[in-house]
Amino acid sequence: GFRVAETPVTYDLRQTVLSLVVAIVVVGVGVFIVGYRGATRTALLSAGLVTGLGVAGMHYIGMASMRMNGRLESDPVAVTLSVVIAVAAATAALWAAVSVKGFLPSLGASLVMGVAVTGMHYTGMSGLSVRLHEIHNSQALTGDPAVSIVLPM
Repeated sequence: GFRVAETPVTYDLRQTVLSLVVAIVVVGVGVFIVGYRGATRTALLSAGLVTGLGVAGMHYIGMASMRMNGRLESDPVAVTLSVVIAVAAATAALWAAVSVKGFLPSLGASLVMGVAVTGMHYTGMSGLSVRLHEIHNSQALTGDPAVSIVLPM
């Protein structure tokens, strides 16, 4: 979850579930492409692009699901960099999925991918600012707390 000290933050359930579905579908598509076409350069680049853009889409759909007494603003440079990181991480993950064999190399590849995905997330979040509304808008606060959405997922 994301916290703003000056206002409660809730999440729109439909958009949050949509972000989960997007992530599952794009990773499935990426894995299918490299599984079906192999680890060729074209397959890895196209699968990495689809998967990376989808993972970034999942991140920003999830951010758009936040409800608060304010407005989110994102720095375009941070957003662009986070998308580039997502595409590079997805491409590397797909390459590792079909190329890396053995427990220790797979563990190492998994750790690198975890750092890359976390880097994408925090890069995107680093460019985020919240502009609070001066007048309290009760409709902006409708939604579910993060825990009630994340735990069932």
